[in-house]
Order: sequence, then structure tokens, then C-alpha cells
Amino acid sequence: MASAVIERYESRIGRRVRRLRIRAMKSRWGSCSTSRAAITLNLDLARLRKELIEYVTVHEMAHLVRANHGAGFKALMDGLLPGWRLLDRELGGLPPVLCYLQKQAEKARR
Repeated sequence: MASAVIERYESRIGRRVRRLRIRAMKSRWGSCSTSRAAITLNLDLARLRKELIEYVTVHEMAHLVRANHGAGFKALMDGLLPGWRLLDRELGGLPPVLCYLQKQAEKARR
């Protein structure tokens, strides 16, 4: 899913993602290394609906253009994904660490 989102948005953003990593993360849904043009997404995004996966992926891609969350970043996000603020609020109520801890508990029971 994230690869398809990246392909769809790269031309709109005007930057290429050189590396996509998916891994378990305790405190973030995603991160971006602008110097490497690399995006890391939290494995637990797979448990969420596709609109939230798209939002996090586009959010991290937007950091390739705007490093911080200032007005320029928000304007870019408005142009790329008009409903992003609602998705951001929804995702804010779902701390990644709970998914991470649940996974750790499941491993311990095995």
C-alpha cells in the first residue's frame, strides 16, 4: 500500500523516495530522513485503514520538501491531501506504543 502511495505522490511532490523501510516503532507512525530521501513507516500502520496509511506516507514525503511542521508544510499538505487534518486528529488518538506493547505481549505468550 505505501509503495503505491509513494508512486502516486512522487511527481506531485517533485521528490523521489529512495528508500522505504517498514519496522516496529514505539513512539512514531513514521519518520523521514531528508538527507537520504528515506522514509520509515511503523509496521502497525498495517492494522489501520488505508486512508491513515496514505496520510502518514504523504506526511513523511512532504518532509522531503518542508522539514518542519510550519505554515509551508501545512500548505503543502493541504494541496496534497485536503482532509489530512481530520486524519491527523484520528491518528493522534492511537498511540503507536499501545500497538507495540500488544505485539510484545503476544510474543511473550508464545
